[in-house]
Amino acid sequence: MSITTLPLINACLNSLSFILLLWGRIEIARGYRERHRKIMIAALTSSAVFLSCYLYYHFNTQIITRYQGEGIGRMLYYAMLISHIILAIAMLPGIFYIVFQAFKGNFAKHKKFASLVWWVWSYVSLTGVLVYLTLQ
Repeated sequence: MSITTLPLINACLNSLSFILLLWGRIEIARGYRERHRKIMIAALTSSAVFLSCYLYYHFNTQIITRYQGEGIGRMLYYAMLISHIILAIAMLPGIFYIVFQAFKGNFAKHKKFASLVWWVWSYVSLTGVLVYLTLQ
């Protein structure tokens, strides 16, 4: 496998994370707590593998991909990219917190913060895929 395949793999991992996040949200809404737990662990794992691959790629390559469009498309792309980066960094403590609360069995605190974290995590996963597709 070439390092140049990692952006595609990362996009696939982000897609998987997004799908798992949606599925996990549906299962908890249906009241299937154990199924929700397993799916969210899979989403967390997918996101962690993504982050590892992303960091490996960026520490081991000099490849820089720039958006080639102009006008409103360029503004929209950079608005999406900047919000994606800021929220990706900001969501990490929230993910750690809600996972910690769930494993402690403190579901009131988990539920209180998980709703917000879920939206941010979903947005970051989806926009990660959109950034990749936009640069293709």
